[in-house]
Amino acid sequence: MKVKRLLPLALLTGAVFAGLSSYGDFGEVADNLLSFPLPHLLLALALAMANYLLRYLRWEYYFRTLGTRVPLGLSVLVFLSGLAMALTPGKVGELSKALLLRDRAQVPMSVSAPVVVMERVTDLLAVAALSLGALLFLPFGSVIAFASLVGLVGVVLVVAWRSRGDLLLRLPLLRRWRPLLESSLDSLGALGSPRPLLVALALSMLAWVSEGVSLWVIVQGLDLSLSLAEAVGVYAAATLVGAVSLLPGGLGGTEGSMALLLSRLDLSKGGASSATLLVRLCTLWFAFLLGLLSLLWLQRMSPLGRHLQKDRPGTPRP
Repeated sequence: MKVKRLLPLALLTGAVFAGLSSYGDFGEVADNLLSFPLPHLLLALALAMANYLLRYLRWEYYFRTLGTRVPLGLSVLVFLSGLAMALTPGKVGELSKALLLRDRAQVPMSVSAPVVVMERVTDLLAVAALSLGALLFLPFGSVIAFASLVGLVGVVLVVAWRSRGDLLLRLPLLRRWRPLLESSLDSLGALGSPRPLLVALALSMLAWVSEGVSLWVIVQGLDLSLSLAEAVGVYAAATLVGAVSLLPGGLGGTEGSMALLLSRLDLSKGGASSATLLVRLCTLWFAFLLGLLSLLWLQRMSPLGRHLQKDRPGTPRP
């Protein structure tokens, strides 16, 4: 990621911080950040790590489903490098993982690109499902929640029981990548078949619940009141808003919606702003740091293509 590209990101981050600080009381927010208990911060970071671990297990499961083996160290580093790409619009930069695997381990793009795409699909489905409860706190939220639930169930059923790649490419989320994925229909169809889809969704749900729990831990550290279910719902809903906004890392959309939802749950504006800033530090910015470190490590490694092992080249497992 070039330095000149970080300037707009830094400006947007500064604007988000300033907006949240002004929404709450700046003095209260500063005091909350400086006095936040270290054990709660470490626990929130550990929960964020649990999110990455579960998503990595999904990553490995996808490649095993397609009959592809990547050396463990390389696989971990490539997966973690994608965390830095969360700060690209709509996370489209995560397709760089497919390029890294092609260049470093000779994994065809027709295998790796569908894995990256299905990561995003299952993440979106998971946070959408988890956010339904939080929608109840918004005007007409019960109607929106019911309609969203029906839509989610419909998408899962259609994808799972008509798992053809060309059908998947008609989904709005995937249309922008259709030219790249035209040669990946077999792999995409295999990953969208019932068993892989349901396993991936289960791992995705657990992963995003863990980061929702991190919000609850942070709220407890601020001596504020919020139930665990409310924290998970608010975190998922804010993440979904950020994803739909297509802004880098969901900056602005995620923070604004999270602070507003927390305020609707009777947290003070200062408390809601502080909790939002802290949870984003433990999730988005911690992930970004891990991703950058992984990219730097990858740059020091030699290509490992000759060590790649494939169970059945070109033939996805059923």
